[in-house]
Amino acid sequence: MGKHVLTHEEMVAFKSLDFSDEVRSSFWFVARSCYLLTYVLATVFALALYPEQVLGKFHIVSAEMDAFMRTYVRVRVLFLCCVVPFYLWSYVRGFHFRYMALTAFAIATTMFVNELILFYAFAHSGSQGAVLAILALRASLLVCLFLNFWERRRA
Repeated sequence: MGKHVLTHEEMVAFKSLDFSDEVRSSFWFVARSCYLLTYVLATVFALALYPEQVLGKFHIVSAEMDAFMRTYVRVRVLFLCCVVPFYLWSYVRGFHFRYMALTAFAIATTMFVNELILFYAFAHSGSQGAVLAILALRASLLVCLFLNFWERRRA
């Protein structure tokens, strides 16, 4: 029981290793993940509690378009409430996180392009600045998702 598994030389070599790169990358991973989670929580909060104000920034031309946008907003909230916990669980448990991160990036990119075509094209002229800010924010989120995948791909 008291027998050492490592020799003295192996222990000295192990203690002399520099893990600063791993700590630094873990910090940035957590920072990006917190940024992503903050955006998702704010989006779910805004879409779930204030759909009228969110949809009020768009020029809705027909009753069918209004019904479609309202349904899309509800489905988006439900989707985010289901996918984000699975993404976090995959990271915490180490359950194929690199594949989950790549899937999250692909889904977020698809949703970004889809909403760019379906929603942002119908923005009121007075809300163009807000729309551009949201587009820039969403593009930065895509970069964060890709960097999370890229960092964990090497692990």
